[in-house]
Amino acid sequence: MTSNIAESLTSMLRNEREYPVVAIFNSIAHRFGEIFSKRYAKVENSKTTFVPIVEMILRENMIEGDKLYVNNINGSTNKFTVLGYGHSVKVHISRWSCSCRKYDLVKLPCAHVMAASPLESEWSVAREYLEMQVLPPEFDPKLGRRKIKCVKGVL
Repeated sequence: MTSNIAESLTSMLRNEREYPVVAIFNSIAHRFGEIFSKRYAKVENSKTTFVPIVEMILRENMIEGDKLYVNNINGSTNKFTVLGYGHSVKVHISRWSCSCRKYDLVKLPCAHVMAASPLESEWSVAREYLEMQVLPPEFDPKLGRRKIKCVKGVL
């Protein structure tokens, strides 16, 4: 992108070497205006409504939100408790608030809001998965301190 600007700038300066300095700067400003108006038109005509970095942040939050557990408070469609990574967070979707404060400050949905946004009643799940019973993995916790073998040293 910068090479296109540099090429257009050098070609502009070749054509206007005979003009005074003010005319050269005016033509440079006019050329930059044309370039940026083309960019703005390209952005306005694009189908995405977000800047690419925002899309990346939202995608990462959605992936992280898939790993969290959502609990509905009082059967409401706006208030949720999201559990995960050792702490719980309260999300109120209609107020645009989350107790982690990221959603309140940045106004981009954090992982907790992304986890709470799909309503369970709107999920489409195949019948074979609904009938499947999934059990937790077997886990044998060993209580007490871990025993360490002591080896006597030479000295």
